[in-house]
Amino acid sequence: MKVKICGITNLSDAVFAVENGADLLGYIFHIGSPRYVTPAKVREIIMKLPSEAKNVGVFVNEPNEDMLEIALFCRLHVLQLHGAESPDQVADLRFDNVIKAVSLETTVDLEKLSQFPGCTMMIDTPGDTYGGTGKLGDLDLARQAAEVRPVFLAGGLNSGNVADVIRTVKPYGVDVSSGVEESKGIKNHTKVKNFIASARGAAVPAN
Repeated sequence: MKVKICGITNLSDAVFAVENGADLLGYIFHIGSPRYVTPAKVREIIMKLPSEAKNVGVFVNEPNEDMLEIALFCRLHVLQLHGAESPDQVADLRFDNVIKAVSLETTVDLEKLSQFPGCTMMIDTPGDTYGGTGKLGDLDLARQAAEVRPVFLAGGLNSGNVADVIRTVKPYGVDVSSGVEESKGIKNHTKVKNFIASARGAAVPAN
């Protein structure tokens, strides 16, 4: 079970997440987000992290050349596209590891999973703005998606519900931001630790 802690804005939160077992750290480069961080700040954080940290840049409707430039500057391992990026744009993105976020409202939306064959998919809750709603989505649709291909699940997760959600959906990984925060962009370390422990515990088969 992969665990991604998203919306990282400072070194202390990044280090704590890595030390407590987070597989991926997400940095939001969408200026409209309250968790936006500049490339210079992200580079500063990443340069001080242990080598095992895997860093994800989260973008919304940015040109490919801009994402690649930031990825090189910040030394990102993964690009996450969280907007309305087309399959053609994603196919033209010359980067080894790409996560494409999609929302599922009806079973028709499951067709989106086949439109991005070279990506890891992330299922997020539909909303009026980009960047996630902080609310749980349709878990039955998410479960159907996870049966088609490996997916990350985001939206409304916290330490109190993540284990049950994992058992229901059986995703490849889970992604959390607001569910482990003290305030927007500032993580609560106890919540981070408990979330990772709960996700890991849910992934262990019962005896």
